[in-house]
Amino acid sequence: MNVILLIRHGESESNIKHLISHDIESYPLTEKGLEQSKILGNELKKLKIDIIYSSPVLRCRQTAQIISEYLKCPIIYDERVKERFFGKFNNKRIDPLDWKTFLIDEASKKCVEEWDELYLRIYDLIKNVKGKSTIIVTHYDLIRAFIAKQLGLEDELSAWGIVIPNASLTVVLNKNNDYKVKAIGIPPVEELISKTICDLMSNSIQP
Repeated sequence: MNVILLIRHGESESNIKHLISHDIESYPLTEKGLEQSKILGNELKKLKIDIIYSSPVLRCRQTAQIISEYLKCPIIYDERVKERFFGKFNNKRIDPLDWKTFLIDEASKKCVEEWDELYLRIYDLIKNVKGKSTIIVTHYDLIRAFIAKQLGLEDELSAWGIVIPNASLTVVLNKNNDYKVKAIGIPPVEELISKTICDLMSNSIQP
């Protein structure tokens, strides 16, 4: 059995501006996002992690690099966990209260990357992570899509209530490609991350 930790990037400039963007080099982490990443790194160093995979998008690279500094763990940047493709809406401001409806509508018109495509991308990486405790630093919708499928939720609408905060920790256990979700979206609060990690270790999950 191996542990897969899915981490959303820390708060970025695109988040505070309510922009959606798949740009590779735009919108770095805010000061808050940098601090969130440090909290994660400081707590995750209690675990033995073999490898970190990261989206090549700047906000994920920065998050992964900070975590890696604490864990002394190599990073592989992987296109399969890059941001959702937003098409003509890239770098557009969206209503923070209605963005999920917007993306569902536009995905149905094939104007943004579809839900199943997101799932297949991240699943293609995860299914090949065997026998290694792994961190994957990626984006909101990638994590939601993978978790939703494991919970038997078939489409984006049914996954509406899954919330993945910035720099949050989602825990998945993998035994022979049979995935068990142990935690979803634990926010970057030292006490909460620490408790989640302690629970992993006390249940003899950590190798």
